[in-house]
Amino acid sequence: MALPSHMQALTFGGRENIVLSTVPTPQVIRPDDVIVKVTCAAICGSDLHPFHGREGGIGKSCTTGHEFVGTVVALGDNVKSLRVGDRVASPFTTNCGNCFYCKSGATCRCSHEQAGGFGWVDDEQMLLPEKDRKANALQGAHAEFVRVPLGDATCMKVPDSVTDEEAILLGDILSTAFFAAENGGVGPGKAVVVVGCGPVGLLSILAVQQLGASKAQVFLW
Repeated sequence: MALPSHMQALTFGGRENIVLSTVPTPQVIRPDDVIVKVTCAAICGSDLHPFHGREGGIGKSCTTGHEFVGTVVALGDNVKSLRVGDRVASPFTTNCGNCFYCKSGATCRCSHEQAGGFGWVDDEQMLLPEKDRKANALQGAHAEFVRVPLGDATCMKVPDSVTDEEAILLGDILSTAFFAAENGGVGPGKAVVVVGCGPVGLLSILAVQQLGASKAQVFLW
């Protein structure tokens, strides 16, 4: 598939300012890169922190967003597990799959400088060509296409039986909820308290039910 030279993307324009922009389409830069055509994207609570000015570090004109599902349209030469046309989802950070942290399940702490995650390029890095930016300075997925480094480990194939709207939950909020429930020792017969009913809280209720909790008490605040 020949990619267009430019695409539409939502970019950070400063506090409470998101801009629909025309930006260069991402290209394969490193041999482990995957280019994904985004078919579904979501707004995370973390996206709202810089939007409301509660958190800094995102440069103006950075493409936002880190929750996405899409179709592989281009591959680096070192990518072995994926093919053009595969439907994939991604976590909010990229990972190599081989370092100590990845093998222990803490992929968001990958040793290969990918922990910055998608949609988090500061002003200094925005001044550089994309190929010269730090490995963890990645444009986001509120766009027609997104570049995914370390594609073999980062991208998760999505079965045909799972819709985009279901798969979008895997990359951040559902995995967060389920991981918390597992770490909390939730299991058959356990009574559980869930504090808050935002998206992660609601999915936490489903997670503790899936793990067999006998009772889940929910506090709204």
